[in-house]
Formats: sequence, C-alpha cells, structure tokens
Amino acid sequence: MKYLQYLFFFLISLSTAQAEEAVNGAVLQASISVEPATQRNTVLADSLGKIHPGSQMKLIAVVKNSGTELNQPGTLYLRFNFPEPLTNQPNSVLIKTEPVKVPSITPGQEVALTFITSQNWPSLFDFIRHDWGMRQYEAVLVLDDKEYIIGTLPILFSAYYYEGPGKEIPAQIPAARSDETKRSTLSRGAHIRPGVRNRQPQQHRPHEAPGNRG
Repeated sequence: MKYLQYLFFFLISLSTAQAEEAVNGAVLQASISVEPATQRNTVLADSLGKIHPGSQMKLIAVVKNSGTELNQPGTLYLRFNFPEPLTNQPNSVLIKTEPVKVPSITPGQEVALTFITSQNWPSLFDFIRHDWGMRQYEAVLVLDDKEYIIGTLPILFSAYYYEGPGKEIPAQIPAARSDETKRSTLSRGAHIRPGVRNRQPQQHRPHEAPGNRG
C-alpha cells in the first residue's frame, strides 16, 4: 500500500514541476506540516516521525512569497479531501479548518500560520474504509472571492502514520495596492521567517470560493 501511495502522489507532482528562478509579481506557495497536538501524542511519535493511530494532530502552513512584489492580503484554510478531478465528489472533504488571515508578505520571506482546528488520525481499518490514502491536505488561498491551491500534503500508513511527499504550488496572485503596502503588518498568530527559494509559478485556473458556488 505504501509504495502505491508514493507512486500516486509522485505522478501528481510530476505535472507541476517548477523551475528554480525568480518570477515577476506576487507569487505565494505553502508548505503544510502536521504535529502531535498533545504531549502524550508527542511521546508516541518517534524520531522518524511515525505517528500512532488515534493521535490528535495540529495543522501548520508556512506561506512563502517567492515573487518580486508584495501580495494582496487574503485568507488561507486547510482541507483534507480527494485531489482534482475528484475534489467536488460527495463526501470528498473530511476536514476543513477555519480561515486564517494571510498578510502582505515581503518577497523572499515566509509566514507560519497555525489553526485551531485539529484532526484525529484514525485506525488502520478506518484509514482504508474512508480512503485516506487517496486524499491529501490542501492549502487553499482565498483572495478576491477566488481560490488558489498553493500546497498539498498526503498522509501515508505503514504500521504507523507519517507524512508523504509534500508539494508547494506557486500561484501568481494580485500584488498589493499602494495603500496595503504602507500598512502591511503580520496578522495575529502569524510569524514571519526569512529565506525562501524562488520558483516558477504553476499557471492554474482559480476556483470559486465555497460561498459563491451555486
């Protein structure tokens, strides 16, 4: 099962291979990670990152600006669902976090976002029954009523849970307006971090935000 899951997500990642070069404009991408939410779960997780079934996990996203201009502020949420083209299938989404504000980020810097929403990772039986191996976490940026998927992370299982190969998906978005540039500050709960490698953005079609779907 583990090797089939790796192959599945590896094939998806091949379709979005990025060139390591700077891009004009505002370009955001996200790295998703999971951590044990309690001290008990932290003890269960060994140095290899293996997580026992039943552990409660907190979700983290690090948003980077790999472009050349400040981005317009927006919001970002995480969801755990089938990847495209199955995203909109019934019961695709198993969890969706609350939206967190994304501030204007200086090019070459990144912001760490944490979420109140956590998730319990299931038993192996439920992992198989609910097709967890075919789902992935997605970082969804919402800006001007449009959605951009800017990062993904699958979860794999082989006696223990562990993170699969994550993927950052650069998306070119509107740059900050002059008034937003002047008052650019970090939102509550966001932490700015320097040092980002620049990557060519994937050209994708924005999705409609959930509230705007007919």
